[in-house]
Amino acid sequence: MKTYEQRLADWSDELAAARTRQVLGDLTADCSVRDVERFLENAVGERRRMLSEEMDLVGLAFDDMERLIDEYVALTPRKTFELHEREPQRFLRWLRRLPLTPQQADYVTYQESEYACYELARTNRTTHLAFQRLRNQCVTEDFEPLDHADCLLYLNPVCVWSQLEVAATVDGSAASGDVAFIAIDSRIEMLWLSGEQRDFVDRLNAHAPTTWTASANVDARPSLNAVNAMVRQLVAGGLLACSAVEQTLMPNFGIDLKQINQPNA
Repeated sequence: MKTYEQRLADWSDELAAARTRQVLGDLTADCSVRDVERFLENAVGERRRMLSEEMDLVGLAFDDMERLIDEYVALTPRKTFELHEREPQRFLRWLRRLPLTPQQADYVTYQESEYACYELARTNRTTHLAFQRLRNQCVTEDFEPLDHADCLLYLNPVCVWSQLEVAATVDGSAASGDVAFIAIDSRIEMLWLSGEQRDFVDRLNAHAPTTWTASANVDARPSLNAVNAMVRQLVAGGLLACSAVEQTLMPNFGIDLKQINQPNA
């Protein structure tokens, strides 16, 4: 005979998966079947509504998103006390198991990367805000690195690297490419880097924060003007910030290289 704790767990699993058979079978005579059905309708309806709103962007790549949400809700019990992963992330992980077109996979990757950035910004809030203040100051003052040989360069601590399957090509064919998702103030932006920029960022990441003079050596190129232009581009894109004086409140940090959903991973 099952204990009350076991029965409670069974009922919770049944209701979370939008099933009533076991719950209705255990009702006492003075309990209303309609009450259970009404509770279930409200709970399941709330799950559907929340997922539908969260997947508004991803749904653009799917003709049957509402059907997929219904299928997910029916097959996947809700984990009420799951703290490390919210239901939208679980739904995206569930979608990954389906046969997706390259475009659909990219939409899922975009949403997953956005969630990952928000999580990084939340868990590293102090550093995130310090970097944003520094970058905004650079943009507002039109900071010129060449005028400050010893200025320090800081990389955005909230950055998620991902790979998209479909990239814009001259002939319109599909190609894969690495992209950076970064936090700029309270929003998430996607940044496509050239091979030259990515190489510079990777090298800088191994030394950050570093001075402007040292960054020219990191890049190993003779043209200071070229390095200066690249630094200005990365500041404008939100990936880099400059400071003429050391920021004591900001730890030495580099990009958090989160490679998510890579092929064959």
